[in-house]
Amino acid sequence: MVYLEERKIGGKTYYYIVRNVRAGKNKWRKETEYFGTKKPSNKDIVEFSKRTEKVSIKYLSKEQLNLLNKLKTRYKDYLSKLTEHDFVQFEDATITSFTYNTNAIEGSTLTLQDTGIILNEKITPPGKELREIYGAINIKNAYNYMKKMKNITESTIKKIHSIVMKNILEQELGECRTVPVRIIGSYVQPPLPIDVENQMKELLEWYNKNKNMHPFELACLLHVKFEKIHPFIDGNGRVGRLIMNFVLLKNKYPLLDVKVDKKLDYYKTLENAQIRRKYRDFIDFSLSIYEKDAKSMGWI
Repeated sequence: MVYLEERKIGGKTYYYIVRNVRAGKNKWRKETEYFGTKKPSNKDIVEFSKRTEKVSIKYLSKEQLNLLNKLKTRYKDYLSKLTEHDFVQFEDATITSFTYNTNAIEGSTLTLQDTGIILNEKITPPGKELREIYGAINIKNAYNYMKKMKNITESTIKKIHSIVMKNILEQELGECRTVPVRIIGSYVQPPLPIDVENQMKELLEWYNKNKNMHPFELACLLHVKFEKIHPFIDGNGRVGRLIMNFVLLKNKYPLLDVKVDKKLDYYKTLENAQIRRKYRDFIDFSLSIYEKDAKSMGWI
């Protein structure tokens, strides 16, 4: 059952669309979407009903669901108020931050300022290796390609890899690796080359069968599973963070920008999910990044 709920706080009326969902024998939970002081239209209610009708939620708590719903709504409202010029600036800042962090996690020495002038002013900072310059340009190009994708497939993943590693990787560009690899500092052992193609096929089958999963859970688990396969000889982390964000952006959530200063927590929770199946730890970690960024933007 879907219905409109009004809550009066401090003299103002706040609106929520609510669905009661069975969570077991004689147990129910509420799924809500926050609309602020703007009363939802009938179209909003119908769209919410369609989105939540078959959504499977396994790891997110009620509080986390409410947080994500509020964040999504506030993000949508924020974008709707931007002028075309302001939107371009917001998008440039978003891509610059993501490019800086995703490359810094992999060891790039480019600063945020370096990344900004490379991407937005087309200026090459002195004393930087071409590999790092290409790395920044490639992430922006791969991000733009990812945003236009219709779905995640074997070909789109390989295309992202070919863009991310252009002018950096000399062999097996856009192709699954043909040699064994190890993840430095991790107990995770990726599959042998002979098993990579089959495991990638299984991953895509899993993804397509689980699209009814909550988008945030789906994005996080997809990332965990992809990184465990480590299908490419290099560039797996950057590709993985891009396809994780495809799921989020496709479902109208903001981009998830894993910060380099959280690198150790990122690796730890990722490994716990891959080895011990502690998926909730990685989801909690990812949501903490979302929450901090949303607060800095005034979305929650």
